[in-house]
Amino acid sequence: MDVVDIISRMEKLLEEERAAVARLDGVEVTALASEKLALAQALEARSRAERDSVAPRLKALVRGLQNNGVLLSHARGILSDLLRGCGATLRNDPRATTLRPLAASAARHLSVRG
Repeated sequence: MDVVDIISRMEKLLEEERAAVARLDGVEVTALASEKLALAQALEARSRAERDSVAPRLKALVRGLQNNGVLLSHARGILSDLLRGCGATLRNDPRATTLRPLAASAARHLSVRG
């Protein structure tokens, strides 16, 4: 996989991640994060000259990663507020970032779409 292929795949993953965040699909977001990490490591292993040859796309990719990070942060905050509103006690450890799907019983009773 060359640098262009890596970036193209990462761009596709960002689109999929935005859609997964919109669906509040934590399982999918986690799976995509694993693939994004592997691609980032593959990109890092490429030579400086290879990365420089696609600098404008890399810059746009960084913006996309940042935008998705903001979306993830907002989604997490919204879900935390909703769960607290339902009486849930949440961990206060800011390092606890593991996304897990809601338990089946919670998913049946919680609507984030109104």
